[in-house]
Amino acid sequence: MHININNLSDALALVTNDGKIIDANDAGYELIGVDKSRLEYKHIEDLPEENWTRLKPIVQSVWESEKNKDIEFEFLNGLNELKHLRIYFDLIKNDENQKKHIQILAKDISLSKMVNSGDHEFSFLRKQFFQILVANKAHKEKTSQFIDLVKKLLNPENYILYEISHRINRDSNLINFQLETEFNITDFSTPNTEVISAIKKDFEPVFIQERETENQVRKIKSELFIPIICGSGTAYILYVFSKSQNKFNLRQFDLLHFFTSILQLNVKNEDLFKLIESNQREIILSNEILKVAMTKLNFGMVYEDGENRIAFLNKQFLDIFKINADPTDFIGMHCSDTRNLLKTMFKDPERFIDDMIKLEYHKQEELGKRLVLADDRILERSYYPILQNENIIGHLWVYINATIQHQKEQNLIIDYQKYMNLIENMGLGLMEVDKNDGIISVNQATCKMTGYAKEELIGQIAHELLLENAEGKVIRNANRDREEKKASSYELRYFDKTQQEKYMLISGGPNFNDKGEVTGSLGVHFDITKIKMLEKAQKQLIDDLNIRNKKLSNYAHVVSHDLKSPLRSISAALSWLEEENSEQFSQQSKDYLEIVDNALQKMDKLIIDTLNFAEINNAEKQKTDIDLSFMVQKLCQNLSLDYPEITIEATGEFPVVRAEEAKIIQVFQNLMENACKYSARDKKSFVHLKSNLRKEGLFISVKDNGIGIEKKISQKNI
Repeated sequence: MHININNLSDALALVTNDGKIIDANDAGYELIGVDKSRLEYKHIEDLPEENWTRLKPIVQSVWESEKNKDIEFEFLNGLNELKHLRIYFDLIKNDENQKKHIQILAKDISLSKMVNSGDHEFSFLRKQFFQILVANKAHKEKTSQFIDLVKKLLNPENYILYEISHRINRDSNLINFQLETEFNITDFSTPNTEVISAIKKDFEPVFIQERETENQVRKIKSELFIPIICGSGTAYILYVFSKSQNKFNLRQFDLLHFFTSILQLNVKNEDLFKLIESNQREIILSNEILKVAMTKLNFGMVYEDGENRIAFLNKQFLDIFKINADPTDFIGMHCSDTRNLLKTMFKDPERFIDDMIKLEYHKQEELGKRLVLADDRILERSYYPILQNENIIGHLWVYINATIQHQKEQNLIIDYQKYMNLIENMGLGLMEVDKNDGIISVNQATCKMTGYAKEELIGQIAHELLLENAEGKVIRNANRDREEKKASSYELRYFDKTQQEKYMLISGGPNFNDKGEVTGSLGVHFDITKIKMLEKAQKQLIDDLNIRNKKLSNYAHVVSHDLKSPLRSISAALSWLEEENSEQFSQQSKDYLEIVDNALQKMDKLIIDTLNFAEINNAEKQKTDIDLSFMVQKLCQNLSLDYPEITIEATGEFPVVRAEEAKIIQVFQNLMENACKYSARDKKSFVHLKSNLRKEGLFISVKDNGIGIEKKISQKNI
């Protein structure tokens, strides 16, 4: 049989023999002063050391001896409250009589310990305390006697009395003090703000040991903060402290806790008596105000006593029914006579009387019942049965002339229908949903967009019927916005009744009830399926153009490479020809060579311009992964065909890099072709491309033994 341990009022925990906590109830966490939602104990040793060092040996003893134990235990909890506990340790075994765990049940006996204490000195102090409490003396005198009583209990070497304001943000005032010579009162002009805040909140004494603050020259080892207040008088805090750690004991603290609890209860009782006296005066005053108010109200009111005779009727009631009489003329009249007088003024006289009899018989409250008078005016009637111990002691009827309000509502209905027709004619869908996205109402345009009839939509969960899971998340986020009273607009992909994919633009906002509470949302839907299809077609067209442009750019690079390679070969051949036959050539031959060189330069420029034209409107090129090893190998093969007499090789690691492919090819091709173009004709030429992958990045160098740069040119700024 399973028992919910959280139903127990006493603290209960189940632990293993080594102290591991298997389970603990809420009362246990409350006893030790810990919020379970913020901190959950897993082991006895998670408790303060002064507690677990005494508990753990008992647990192990019960486990080893298999004998149950019960002890009295003083426990200082997380709220700095000293608790007197009666703890029962019981060994629990399973069905096979094997040791399973230990049950620890703790009962708080602090109050009974305090009340039943037999100590003569403490009993005498308690007697004095109650004598002061019941004495017919002024608050100030009582407070002074309480303070003297506390001093007598504690006999402190050092004490300071502070006057504390009931307002949290007001400073405290130092009243008097007694200090040993080594202490300076200026160090204590302001009490511990954290302790003061705690006392104002809980009105309980605070006991602190072994605390040393930066502002105090000498170490204080024991402190007590005792709140004292008598009735609605001034609140005080008596601060006592000592250099001795054992100056104050827990029994003294318990007695002080008892005193302050009684004082707080006395304050509440005194305030309660004052509240009762004040309420009695207010009731008398309210009755007088009510009599005046009921004669000034803008609605008619009739009160019938338990015998169905009119006890009160105001002038406004007579004005509503256009009766020229004094209200006092109706006092004491039986209600049936009054109703017979009034029924002729209604379009349905018999129903007017029957409804009133039914309401009184069933003791049923009615609010704002619309009634139509013979002259087409509209009244609102409300009925309130006055009960005492479930017995009728009176009937209160309220009548309001709601003719103008009714006309406004009718105008609103007409306006609403007008705007609904306008929205319908614009082809805009309208959907009202509750907080769970349940469909409450839709217009005809929404039915046309979704393919469903109204009866098929109303009551359904909108996102489950029309959307996929991914789109449903958008709706849930929008509903959270509605909870925060926010409006929003968003696009959604949905599926109609035939499962055809469509798109809508939704502009939605929160829907409110009469109390201003969010009850759901109202959304205007615009079908954007055609627009989305056009956007898709436009995107496809742009993607196709980008692919074509890329192909054109790649083609231009390939063509430029294929055209520039033979041009460089021709240029190199002309250069060698001019170099070897410079002295044999006539001036005319040299002019011919220059014409050919100029033509080659023009051709090279035309190729470059073609390449640049292919790159127009493509400044932001897509970077791709380039295999440098493959690219360099292919480049070396091509150049070896153009320059067979030159040894062209590449060494080192050429990784895959991410860059613009055309630019990278152009850089490598220009470097290596220049090295080949200006190689020396009179020796074995080589071009060596080397890669070096370092921590800083990739370093690539081109080395050759060509003709180099003339000395006169190398002096110039290039």
